[in-house]
Amino acid sequence: MLRNLDPVETAKLVSEGVARIQAAGADLVLVDPQYSPRVNERAQSASQIVSLLGKVAALRHVGFFPRFEVMREWHEEQAIPIDKFVIADGLHMNDWGYACFAQLLGDDIIKSVGQIQLGVTCRPACRRYRPM
Repeated sequence: MLRNLDPVETAKLVSEGVARIQAAGADLVLVDPQYSPRVNERAQSASQIVSLLGKVAALRHVGFFPRFEVMREWHEEQAIPIDKFVIADGLHMNDWGYACFAQLLGDDIIKSVGQIQLGVTCRPACRRYRPM
C-alpha cells in the first residue's frame, strides 16, 4: 500500500501466501493495516487493501481482524488522539496500541475456538468496534 503496488497482484500474492500456510496445516488470521497518518495519506490505497484482505480472508476461509476499523473507531468515535496509540513516525502503533490490539485479537481467537475468556480485562478505550 505504501509502495503503490498493484492491488490485483497484491491480492494474488496474499492469496498464494495464505494457501501455502494452509497447505502446511497452520491456522492464520489476516490483519489489515493500521489507521495512522502515514496510511491515511493514501486513503484510496488503504481502502483497497482493507477490502482486498477481507475478500481474501473470506475466499480462503481464514480469520480476519479489522485493525484499521478498530483504530479508526478509537480515534473518530472515542475521540482518542492518534498520538495516544501511534508513535511519532505516523505509522506504527505504540505500546498502548499494541496492548489493546493484542487484547482484542486474543479475545477474537479465544471466541473462535469456543473457549471462555477468564480473568482478563480490557480498558474501556480498547473496546472493539461492533457494527450494528
